[in-house]
Amino acid sequence: MFLTTGAIVALSGCSALNTASAQIARIRLENDDSSAHEFSLTIRVNGEIVYDETHLITAEENDSSIELTDEIPDERGNITIEITVEGTEITESATFDDDNCYDVIGEYTGDNLIIWQSGSDDGCDTFTAE
Repeated sequence: MFLTTGAIVALSGCSALNTASAQIARIRLENDDSSAHEFSLTIRVNGEIVYDETHLITAEENDSSIELTDEIPDERGNITIEITVEGTEITESATFDDDNCYDVIGEYTGDNLIIWQSGSDDGCDTFTAE
C-alpha cells in the first residue's frame, strides 16, 4: 500500500505541470472605424513577452487591416495575446492554453474590440497553406 500511495502522489504532481503547447499561426488586425488607429499587440508565451509592437491601421475606406504571419513568433505554450486600440480605453485579451494552433482576428468596430479565433488540432498549416 505504501508503494501505491507513493506512486499516486508522484503522478499527481505531473498533472500540475504546464503542458499547453498552443501556437498562433497568424493575427489579423482590422479597423472598421472611419478614422485611422494604432493597435498595440502584445503576445506572451508562458508569461514571457515574445512580441510587443504597435501597428497603424488606416480607416475602413482604405486598406484597413494588417495580417501578421511571419512576424509572429512560433513559440508554443500557454499563449496570451492582448490588443489595445491606442488613444482609447479599449483593450481585449485572449488566452490559448491547449494544444491547438490558432488564427486570430482583432476587429475594432469603432465602439468595441472583438477578438475572433479559430483553432485547429491539425497544425498551423491549416491556416497558412495557400
